[in-house]
Amino acid sequence: MALSVVLAGGVASVSAQQSEVEVSDGDVDIELDGQKVERKGGTLQIEDDEAELDFELDSDGKLDLESRQLEVEQDGDDVEIENDDGDGLDFESSDDGARIDVESGDVEIEQSDGDVEVENDDLDFETSDDGDRVDIESGDVDIEQDDGEYEVDTDDFEFDLDGDGKFDFESLEGPVDIEFNSDGSIEIETERGEIEISADGSFEVDFDDLEYENDGDGDIEFEDADNEIEQDADGGLEVETGDLEYENDGDGDVEFEDADNDIELDGEDLEVETSDDQDLESDGNGRVEFSDGENDIEVDGDRLDFKGRNGLNVELNGDDVEVSHD
Repeated sequence: MALSVVLAGGVASVSAQQSEVEVSDGDVDIELDGQKVERKGGTLQIEDDEAELDFELDSDGKLDLESRQLEVEQDGDDVEIENDDGDGLDFESSDDGARIDVESGDVEIEQSDGDVEVENDDLDFETSDDGDRVDIESGDVDIEQDDGEYEVDTDDFEFDLDGDGKFDFESLEGPVDIEFNSDGSIEIETERGEIEISADGSFEVDFDDLEYENDGDGDIEFEDADNEIEQDADGGLEVETGDLEYENDGDGDVEFEDADNDIELDGEDLEVETSDDQDLESDGNGRVEFSDGENDIEVDGDRLDFKGRNGLNVELNGDDVEVSHD
């Protein structure tokens, strides 16, 4: 059955087999072939049970999307994305990217007001107070920093330097070379690698299987066999593992990618792509484009262009309504 309806304002009701179109003072209610398009009081809702789609956008640009295993909620620069596909994803961002909580597979990344935590099955990396406090566990290596105190523990040796300058080093294996330099720096060399503490507070650990550097001003670099992390004093953070890449520039630009999801967030501008061909773009203020392979939605204020299953086309422009269905 083919249906074609063109309305320019006013009140109208059109019914046909398995089809219903109602228009009243700007409100629209369309039901065709199990697909529903409704605009009421500035809120737009599109539903398609067969395609597992529920799309809702209010007049303030607040977005609530459910499509197959994907869920997206956006309210300004507050974003939450869940995807049960693949290893699973839970991505939350608020305060213009200053607060982030990401879980993807066994990896968890958290950022909040200068505090950072990166955790997976092989690593526990924590910093606070903009890098002044550090606690890292990777394999048999434990590195800690806390306001002028330094500690490195491995299966081979233990090293501790407290805030009063008390030095303690214990090693089960040699050789070991320790140098106390006239400028106040300390250098330690073991079979595992080198440790260096500079008079200005910078701290370096250089092992065959791990590298760590903290310049004392909030810039931190860490790398082991499976993880690479860079943190800067301005709130920037980069994380790269075998499973994902994450970057936050500290000014509201966030990029995330794993095997099934690609996310870009720039202030309120959001882009999401998934491995099952779902694509979302939203500016956080009512302009949205979404496609899932069966449905194509474009919204810009009170304008809608919707292409659904089985040739359904809906165009809304203020009080003007065009509906066609093959």
